[in-house]
Amino acid sequence: MVFDHRLLLSYDSSTNEVLGTSVFDVQCKNITWTRDGGECVIALHDGSYASCDPARATIIERPAQVFGPFPCIPTKKACFAETSRTSEKIVLFSGGMPHASYGDRFVVTARQGDRTCVFDFASPVIDFLLTRGADGFHTCVLVLTENELVCIDLTDRCWRVIPTEQMFPLHASQITTSAHCSHVEEHVWNKMNK
Repeated sequence: MVFDHRLLLSYDSSTNEVLGTSVFDVQCKNITWTRDGGECVIALHDGSYASCDPARATIIERPAQVFGPFPCIPTKKACFAETSRTSEKIVLFSGGMPHASYGDRFVVTARQGDRTCVFDFASPVIDFLLTRGADGFHTCVLVLTENELVCIDLTDRCWRVIPTEQMFPLHASQITTSAHCSHVEEHVWNKMNK
């Protein structure tokens, strides 16, 4: 749980016990969990991110701002992608660009070790999510913007965007929100497909 945008609290609801706390010096914008639930990634208002141990709410890693040291726009969402058991995690985050030079850009950044790739979009990024293959590892990142849906192949060495023949712009009207619904009952799914 996060209180007042700064206090991260780990709470065991079965025993009504606080397991740990951490206080951030900047506001927390979003929290996501890793594939195995052993780590959470927190997007921070200063354009950076942090990884934490959710069991004790302790900070594992808090790298410096990726595009700092100058003031950056808030990181709206951050997550880790794992494409195989042996590969280094890919950090994905939206926002985080320097205010002065790139504050008007709509981006999702991918980082793995020394590699950094910034995907620049024509309209604001609403959300992004990771897809998994049959082996349970991440394969793609789907980025939803106000005007398009873009799929980036994380298994490709160059992180290429899947060509527009498979994905198409959604220019009919702006997208303002997104929701992921899993385990939809079959009768509901059948009605939606009619």
